[in-house]
Amino acid sequence: MIEMLTDSNLTSKLKSHKTSVIIYFYADWCQPCKSIAPIIEKIAEDYEGRLTIVKVNAETSPKSVQLFHVSGIPNLVFIGKDKQAVSQLSGFHSREVILKGVHGII
Repeated sequence: MIEMLTDSNLTSKLKSHKTSVIIYFYADWCQPCKSIAPIIEKIAEDYEGRLTIVKVNAETSPKSVQLFHVSGIPNLVFIGKDKQAVSQLSGFHSREVILKGVHGII
């Protein structure tokens, strides 16, 4: 299950996770975000217990957008077990491309 986070709880939640994390920045109006959502949900299901995926609405969480230097959506921020951002993907990408990022952090 993908947890929805906001500016008020993102940083504290990231610190509490024991697995690597992907932050999925999106907006409700964004068509590429809607297209990538099923891919993200399937990856969350396939990697449950080894990877945590959290969702952040870019429009309602501007501090998080700024903190992670998000310049476009959808945007995936890959965070390793050491709690450091390793890489980012902006825009729509295939499952294969996203999994390359996943394998770089788990």
